[in-house]
Amino acid sequence: MLILFRFFLLIMKIGDILEKIFDWVGRKLVKPFHSRYLQNQRLVRRALITLIIFLLAAFLSLTFFILITPDFFYDIHFSKEVQEDSCPFLDRVMKAISWFGNDYVIIISVPLVSLMFFLAKYYRQAIFILFTLYANVIVFIIKYFVNRPRPGEDIVRVITKVEHSGFPSGHVTHYVVFFGFLTVAVFTVKELPIFIKIIVAVFCMFLIAVVPISRIYLGVHYLTDVMGGGILGIILLIILLYFFFKNKNNPSRL
Repeated sequence: MLILFRFFLLIMKIGDILEKIFDWVGRKLVKPFHSRYLQNQRLVRRALITLIIFLLAAFLSLTFFILITPDFFYDIHFSKEVQEDSCPFLDRVMKAISWFGNDYVIIISVPLVSLMFFLAKYYRQAIFILFTLYANVIVFIIKYFVNRPRPGEDIVRVITKVEHSGFPSGHVTHYVVFFGFLTVAVFTVKELPIFIKIIVAVFCMFLIAVVPISRIYLGVHYLTDVMGGGILGIILLIILLYFFFKNKNNPSRL
């Protein structure tokens, strides 16, 4: 009971910290639409704070659950269901989906995308594209302390072998933060044709949606691993967007 009390006390303290973040969210998301929404800024802010507190509580609860039940039976069952119709073609497709989250690809792709924004003189976007890498650092730290074993070959079909800890999924977190921010960033570039913005957004959203299944199919993660990565990614993306838009009337220019 004492652990649960301290847990929820921590959640409430985090809620106080998030108050400032959602002051900005209320201004940016409510004001542009209609004057009647301006009257509900406080309500919207509280609703969004409640959402983030819920996400934090969900992630911390899931982490605690993983620590006490690393071999959750439904994780194993779900992995077997995903791999039930596996074939060489699906193996190649799932590997291609996960390719963007490989370490060497991240090292090349993130600076390359940042450079593209920089050359176009969208310096703020360029800087914050690089800042998406902070999510990978946080995932590394959490993985170190949780240290959950990945699925073994005696449990599932392991198509891609990875050695380090499995929770949370680094691929899923990276996709949510990087491709999520990239979607927002392209829509702040006024000179970019709308059809290009839509293509980039659809591509990014597709990768975010399918990478969890890809990681489970490849036998490198359990369901709870990708759930943790997704929740953490959403939280980190919101924080990144807060600082991206903070005190900037025109976020498309530095």
